[in-house]
Amino acid sequence: MRYFIAYVGMLVWAMWLGALISLFIFVPTLFHNDRDIALQAAPQLFHVFENIQPFLAGIALILAVGAFLQTKSWWTLITMVLLLIAAAFAAVSRIAITPRMDALVAQGQSGSPAFMQLHGMSMGIYSANILWLLIVGLLLPHLISHAIRSTRQPIAASI
Repeated sequence: MRYFIAYVGMLVWAMWLGALISLFIFVPTLFHNDRDIALQAAPQLFHVFENIQPFLAGIALILAVGAFLQTKSWWTLITMVLLLIAAAFAAVSRIAITPRMDALVAQGQSGSPAFMQLHGMSMGIYSANILWLLIVGLLLPHLISHAIRSTRQPIAASI
């Protein structure tokens, strides 16, 4: 079971981070090559991502809890907190920012100051999530090694 949690967790993390980075590559490329197509395609890309992201975040959190229950290590606890922060940021984006941006686009106000402010907030959240997930990625080798050893040291003993 410890191998399953470690490797599936790594796969889910890679999918989540990879999808985020893909948006940062594909959307500007669309706008660079054909703005008219980008105005239609970019929102669809973000909507697909925002539908997939809660699923990936949920699985990552469940696996992190499972890993913590197995290892009881500080590293796993830190990873859980980072994943929780990333999931919270994703929820804020999906619940509070994207619907307001969609409403402005539907009203033809995609160039308005209100839209630009929301766009900046959205970019900040996506960038922060890349940072949190990169930090998790830096912790993953240690976490997998720890899970494989599975010493089950209590938190106080693993300091």
